[in-house]
This record gives sequence, structure tokens and C-alpha cells, in this order.
Amino acid sequence: MATQTLVELAIEKTPTQRVMINTLVEESPFLARLPMEPASDGNINKFEKITDITAAQVVDLDEALPVVNSNTEIDSTTISRMGGIIHVPKNKADLWPTGLNGYYAKKLTPVLRESGNSLERTLMYNTFIAAAVAAGNVINCGGSTANKQNTILVIKWSEGETNGIYNPNLVNSGKMFNIADINGGNVYEKWNSTTSANDLVYGRYIESFMGAQVANIRNVFVLKNVDLTLSAGDYAALPYESQINQALVAVRANPANTEIWCASAVASALGVEYSGSSVNTIPSGTRSNILRMWNEVPILTSYNFDQNAEAVYS
Repeated sequence: MATQTLVELAIEKTPTQRVMINTLVEESPFLARLPMEPASDGNINKFEKITDITAAQVVDLDEALPVVNSNTEIDSTTISRMGGIIHVPKNKADLWPTGLNGYYAKKLTPVLRESGNSLERTLMYNTFIAAAVAAGNVINCGGSTANKQNTILVIKWSEGETNGIYNPNLVNSGKMFNIADINGGNVYEKWNSTTSANDLVYGRYIESFMGAQVANIRNVFVLKNVDLTLSAGDYAALPYESQINQALVAVRANPANTEIWCASAVASALGVEYSGSSVNTIPSGTRSNILRMWNEVPILTSYNFDQNAEAVYS
């Protein structure tokens, strides 16, 4: 990939917050590998989208040259704001061995990890999968069990076309996250609905600005209704080899910048189904191969897919 991943960006631009980024992407491999680019205007990224191309043609030496052109339109993507407030009861902070900052760090670690999961799922489903479905870049694999379906996402990363975006003003200041104390770091009162009384608390907020875009719809393709429901030992609906090949051809797959993403159970099922074929698997016992590659294009998995839980696509 030509651009930096989120982790690489953090190492270079925000080294003091690198641990926070590592925690954010700890259980979010798609997010960790997302190639990032700066937005053109703070929290808004404007880009030129090609809508039609008239290419040059081969003509006879004495023949008139055709008119060539590329029609474009200006589009934009707004970066999402991700953040929250941590309230720390004064009595807990005062008793904590490493003090208030140590208590904040303890509370923040699981929050960041779960926030990464949430952000990854949002980007996969609401940006990349949604864009493919809206464009009709879909193969229906035939599953029909209600709320038991899966999606396979084929994505070709391309600079300025399919990528993540970030606020350059924040990152160039050495931060991926804005972090600040509420009330100047002093104690304040917060209503406790359980006790119907005010608690004395410290507060700190954290926020970041990241998103993703699909400026070239040809770079995303999905296989829907992948049904792993078992009947007499067979899966209800897996994609045929020809369907996976069709998806790769549709995005003009190149092993250097194209990836296949799915739930781990889907990769396992594909490994069982195609363990004797020419696709690449890593043997790990009878009928339990994990599929790692298809025609040299890597297959990667995430637990942030709605594994065996999607509605039937129609």
C-alpha cells in the first residue's frame, strides 16, 4: 500500500500516543491495516471523482485524432468524531496506588479497545460494504436462514480512492487524540441516578477524528448471503470458486494492494470446502484448514464482522 497505515502514522506523527493507538487496534485488524491520508480541509476531505472517461484510440496515420476527455465531479467525505468522557469517583482516585492518572489509564485501556472494535465495524459496514451494495457490486451466494448470514468484502486499497482519512491539524500537532481534564482537573459534582444524589468526581474527555472514503466504486465488491448453517454436514451457501474469482476480477485485484476480509468462521468454512483445490491453505488437520490466500490475494479475518448474524440480503 502506498500510504501509511494507522499504526505507521501513529509511530511517525504521534509517538507519545502510540500506545493508545496500539490499544485501539489491538482487536481490530482491519482498522490497524487501514491506509490513512490527511483530509484536505480539517474534518472534511474534498476529492475529484471521475464519472466518465473517453480514452485515446489507435488510428491510421492519416486519420483524424478523436477527442479525449475525463468528466469529474467534486465530492466530499466528512470525518467522524469519536470520543467520550471518563468520570472517576474522588474516593477511588484518592485511594488508587498510582494516583488519578494511573486510574485514568486503567479505565481507558478497555474503553479504547472496545472503541476500536466499534470504529472498525462501522467503517467496514457503513462505508466499504455499504458503498459496494449501493453500486450493485454484489454477488448473492444464496443463503436464506434469517439473521444467520455473512459477508465477504473484497477491497482494493488505492491512494485517494479507497482509504482512511484523518484530521491533519490534530495529527500534525503530534496527537491522534485530544485529551483534556474537565473543570480544570478539579473535583466537581455529578448526579448519580442510582443513589439519587451527587457524587464527587474527576473527569477527563478524549476525542479523535477519523473516517474513510470510497472515491472509486470499482475498488469494492461483496459476496452476501454466505450461510454457514449446517445440514447433513454441508454448509447451506458458500461462494463458488467462480464467484470469488469474479469478485477479484471486478476490483482488478493485485496481491500487492487487494485484500479479502471476512469473519473467521467464514475463512474456516472456505478452507474446509476448498482444501483440496488449488487455492492456498495452511493444513491443520482433517477438514479444518484455514484459508489464508486466494489466487495470491490474502484473506484476512476480523471478529468485528457480524458472524453468522446478518439479515438476508435481497
